[in-house]
Amino acid sequence: MSQKKPERIAVYTSNDSTSRISHEGRSLYSAYVDLLTKDMVNFWTVDRLYGRVTPDMISIHPRTDRLRQIKYAADNKTIFLLNFVADAWEALVLDMRDYANRGRVVMDSPWAKLSAAKGYVDANVEYDSHLKDLIFPSISDQYLAIKEKNDQAVDFKGFLKAVSPLIKHIAKNVPITRSGFIQSKYCSVNCSGLVVEVGNDLYSDDFPKLEKYINDNNFSFFMEIAKKHGFMIDKNAPWRLVANVASPVMKKRMAQYADPDDFFLERVYFDYSYRQDITNLKAYLVDMYETFRSSNPYVFGYSKRYDCDHITKSTAMERTETNFETEFGNLGTFGERWHLKTHFLLRKMEMGSKSTTREMLSDMRLLYDILDTHGFYDATYHLQNKLLRTQKNFT
Repeated sequence: MSQKKPERIAVYTSNDSTSRISHEGRSLYSAYVDLLTKDMVNFWTVDRLYGRVTPDMISIHPRTDRLRQIKYAADNKTIFLLNFVADAWEALVLDMRDYANRGRVVMDSPWAKLSAAKGYVDANVEYDSHLKDLIFPSISDQYLAIKEKNDQAVDFKGFLKAVSPLIKHIAKNVPITRSGFIQSKYCSVNCSGLVVEVGNDLYSDDFPKLEKYINDNNFSFFMEIAKKHGFMIDKNAPWRLVANVASPVMKKRMAQYADPDDFFLERVYFDYSYRQDITNLKAYLVDMYETFRSSNPYVFGYSKRYDCDHITKSTAMERTETNFETEFGNLGTFGERWHLKTHFLLRKMEMGSKSTTREMLSDMRLLYDILDTHGFYDATYHLQNKLLRTQKNFT
């Protein structure tokens, strides 16, 4: 005997609601959807990092050579997905349009004539905006306006010494590294290349989620067809389809692009973020210093004079341009040891580590030993896979 569908409800909560109304409304929404189906993905809770980390909680991002432009995009937009997801999407669209033409799905249903409104979002582009719009202004516009900090920044080394206390403070609350960013609330779930959206509705507005999508007469049927093609639906954004990489049909599509006997999703389709975390951050920091140096070329101060009535005179010291050849080589001030130490400390702060100073120093000595005996690659691998395995997830 089939289960009776629950009586339809309407929920009007949004980000403008009071905390009490929002909690009550979203609890009602969640309970109602659970009565309809439990076969949905939930990016607000258990599935928050789906497609953005490996099973070992290592941040990943799609390889661009594995992306392709999809068909059936709204308003002729240029939208990309991972190649096997793009194949599944196009097959799903054709299937639903065929059902609509045969009268199985009514034409005014949002599921009848699917078109993609949004797909892959580049994590590197979002990370760039995150640093430049959220993190760096507080450093360059405010922190370096303090004379003591301004005076320290006579060269890149002095600049880092000046801003390090603030960067460490920020890292405990907001991610600084790309790996930390990918696992945070600041990074879109669309960065996985596994997600395609068929609507532009507000994620915070619960009313259209029910009225337009879930309470549509064809919703249950669409869920069946989506599942047949290897897709799940996002519980809190039902216009969002998510590739289920564990489903047999999606694995079959992956196998068209990679040997199924030697298939590892993250190896074939994704890059590990940690391999370039500090290289990328270093480039941003140098750019910030050089931008600061360009607009503030001199450090002004005063020196004492004892040979006349005036005991002080103003001085101006020109800030030093960054020398990449001497400072950033493997053995330079900002070479491999600095790279490992910075990576280790920042990720520990982002993770909310409770390690003692003694433990941290012991870990650093081990990293340096591995660097000296086995090389930088092995030291970086040990850092990520042994010392940074327990993650704190930003909320």
